[in-house]
Amino acid sequence: MKAQPEPASATLAVELAAVARELHAAEAQGQGTHGARTLVREDDLRVVLLALAPGGTLAEHHVKDTATIQVLDGKVRVGIAGRSIELVGGQLLPLERGLVHDVEALAQSTVLLTLAQLPSTQPPPRG
Repeated sequence: MKAQPEPASATLAVELAAVARELHAAEAQGQGTHGARTLVREDDLRVVLLALAPGGTLAEHHVKDTATIQVLDGKVRVGIAGRSIELVGGQLLPLERGLVHDVEALAQSTVLLTLAQLPSTQPPPRG
């Protein structure tokens, strides 16, 4: 059973290396070419840790939110608008809202994805 993401808290610390080891171990046991765990899920923020096996991909997609891709270890290629950007451990790539992109792991990699979500445009309920 997957652990549910915890609410954001100043007292909650996530051991990224331990979560990454767990996700990479699941890959090694034949459970896919990538694993993901949502670490924080709030109305305005989502943080996801991705573990990618060599050759693992995230197919072309877009997110409606502003995002960053931070490579903690390994090497990935991000395809954006017909060009490739290679990132290695310690690098961060900001992605503007709605940008179509794909990701491929060139080596076993751990990536932290952060999504800054727009506040709802709906007015608050009257009461």
